[in-house]
Amino acid sequence: SKVNNIPVPSSVLKDISKYLIDIYGQFENITILSKAEQRNFIDSLGSKEHKVKLLEYESLYNEYTDKISTLNQYKKTPEEVSRNLEFLMYQIEDIKSSKVLEINEDELDRRLEIIENQQHLRDSVIKIMSILGEDEQDIMSGLGRINKYSEDICRFDSTFIEISNRISQIFIEAEDIKREIGYYFDTLNFDDEEYVLLDGQRSTLFEAKRKYGNSIGEINEFYENAIKQVDNIKNYEKNLKYKEDEIERIKLELFSIAELISDNRKKITINFENNLKIQLKELDMEDTSFKVYFKDTDINIKGKDEISFMISFNKNEPLKEFSSVASGGEISRFMLAIKSIEAEVEKTPTIIFDEIDTGISGNAGNVVGTKLKTLSNNHQLICISHLPQIIAKGDKQFLVYKENLQGKIFSNVKELLYDERIKELARIIEGDKYSDHTYNTAKNMIDDNLRGEK
Repeated sequence: SKVNNIPVPSSVLKDISKYLIDIYGQFENITILSKAEQRNFIDSLGSKEHKVKLLEYESLYNEYTDKISTLNQYKKTPEEVSRNLEFLMYQIEDIKSSKVLEINEDELDRRLEIIENQQHLRDSVIKIMSILGEDEQDIMSGLGRINKYSEDICRFDSTFIEISNRISQIFIEAEDIKREIGYYFDTLNFDDEEYVLLDGQRSTLFEAKRKYGNSIGEINEFYENAIKQVDNIKNYEKNLKYKEDEIERIKLELFSIAELISDNRKKITINFENNLKIQLKELDMEDTSFKVYFKDTDINIKGKDEISFMISFNKNEPLKEFSSVASGGEISRFMLAIKSIEAEVEKTPTIIFDEIDTGISGNAGNVVGTKLKTLSNNHQLICISHLPQIIAKGDKQFLVYKENLQGKIFSNVKELLYDERIKELARIIEGDKYSDHTYNTAKNMIDDNLRGEK
């Protein structure tokens, strides 16, 4: 998909297209019968400020319902509050008295591993010390002799001084290592008391992890959260009152905005009813009476209005709900009137009518065709139709047809030339074997339209 020759994802194309194209399908005849859609239609005719107010109200209403849900979850019986407080206090005291949060887990693991392997460590150190010992075969004795011999060489050959210095450094480093190992060996003396203490800490930590978290960090988080919950419970009545007051405040604000929206809708409705009266007259429905009725309801996400389209298609008949009295043809003409009003408000460049002629025939078809022709003065109209009176009034006609090519069915569309337009219109009027009279009738219909264009 490209917009101004720039590739865009389908989501962007969808967002843009709603400002460019309005597609009216047959299913909209049914949707407009619902009160919710009738209210939505009135809102669609509103100003930018009205639509902003609707969004503001909807956002506040969602906040309102969220807070009610939170409050319902928060509300508890006194017994539940008492039980929760007791259990939380037990958990807090359990963590505090165990002193588990004071444990350094890494240091604990390191010390226990040393203690539990102390004999192996001592044996290894003793072996190192024996190799570094001072008998004739040990490393230190050998390094001492090497150091002495290198010093003798330097007395006669100065080029050996650098090597001698390195040997001397190795000897000194080895002596230091031997000394440090001795100090390390002295640390490998542990008493049972330390082991019992550390092993007890390990058991405490294991038990705390089993109850409160997989690490000391998680246990600490659990501990701090429990303290906060205790504080909330101790202030339960205060917090409950605050939540209820907040909900009441939002509810009052919702009522205020809903009232404003309702007033706006009633103003929109006055203009709508006047415009619709003009549109219906153009569609040869001047005997039609129409009124938008408002009924107050409990506040909901759309405000406090239930809107009903009340209509009578004949003189001296009482108004009834649109959904209960409209026939297919009447709905089609009524919807064309509505779409005409909506198109002027929304300034939609292109409108697609998918069989607006449903249930229409005879003179009504001619009236609808004339109305579509008028509407096309300010909008590009694309009409899918089988009604000759409507088809003839188009500036151009395109034939949608199917053909079988090597066993596969293909759908095609072609623009019809003048003579093709006449033939296809005659075929729609009478069928494939149309008469000369029908051909002439179709020709006159096409010619009348072309003369009107000139």
